Amino acid sequence: MRPSAYLFRAAACRLRAHAERSTPEAVAKQIFKGDKVTDLVLRAATAPATTTGAGWADALAALSIEDFLMQIASVSAAAELIGRGLKLSVDHFASIRVPGRLVDASDAGTWTAEGLPVQVRAQRMTTGPVLTPKKLEVITSFTNEMIRQSNIEAISRALLTEACALALDKAVLGTQAGDVATPPGILYALVASCAGKAPVSLRTVASPLFNIPILESTALAATKTVIMVEPTSFASAFGAAPEFEVTDVPVFHYEDATPQNITGGTPSPAVPVRSLFQTDSIGLRLKLRGAWAMRTALPVEHVAFVSGVTW
Repeated sequence: MRPSAYLFRAAACRLRAHAERSTPEAVAKQIFKGDKVTDLVLRAATAPATTTGAGWADALAALSIEDFLMQIASVSAAAELIGRGLKLSVDHFASIRVPGRLVDASDAGTWTAEGLPVQVRAQRMTTGPVLTPKKLEVITSFTNEMIRQSNIEAISRALLTEACALALDKAVLGTQAGDVATPPGILYALVASCAGKAPVSLRTVASPLFNIPILESTALAATKTVIMVEPTSFASAFGAAPEFEVTDVPVFHYEDATPQNITGGTPSPAVPVRSLFQTDSIGLRLKLRGAWAMRTALPVEHVAFVSGVTW
């Protein structure tokens, strides 16, 4: 069992507990009673389980957030890149100053003969990026009939991981400058260049010895773009625990591109809308806080791309 499985179990337990007017602990005992780990964590539980408060899910979430990102790496090039770069935590910090990448040999250590003094160097810290956490949110809804099915864990896992994977790839591999809502893409302010990219085709046409990892992303499929990244120059920071919230009260604007506030008017700007209470449904929201940036003042030396390839 991967650690991230308990994140999705927490979400499934919250959903079914809300539908059945029960507690997440009782639901966990009911549908996951065959799992020894769940029994061990529940033994000392004294309050409803949440990923942000006291209970069994908060401790598990703190351990499994990184695994959550790694699990979606199979469908997300950005998640795989995050796993290969510098990983930090944004918990309890409004922002984090990341040290810049040092590649100058003069900052390295020195070889020293026996009995001779070692050279002492003043550590040179280059200016690095400031990571200010942004908020990635996924909202979806389930009918009560679906929630009461035994496979609600698998359904919620698939919906949440796929939604997060698409959102991460679109943002990390994007060209946006970054704003109050979205972190900057690693291609921001870069100009397409063919230098150093043609060898990527060699894996399939020239030699099996070409061993540069190739990560695929649907976010780049339409433009036929190939990006080369130095992963150790990529830094990211995420909160230790994603937050799950459930509700059956609100009216949702079912819009995946430009959702609006639900206001009056003829017709209302928010179309279409749907009442969870009226349709006997429950809404689930996943909230994940994170940020990323390249650790170098000259990103062009660590990230490059070419568009319109014909390989």
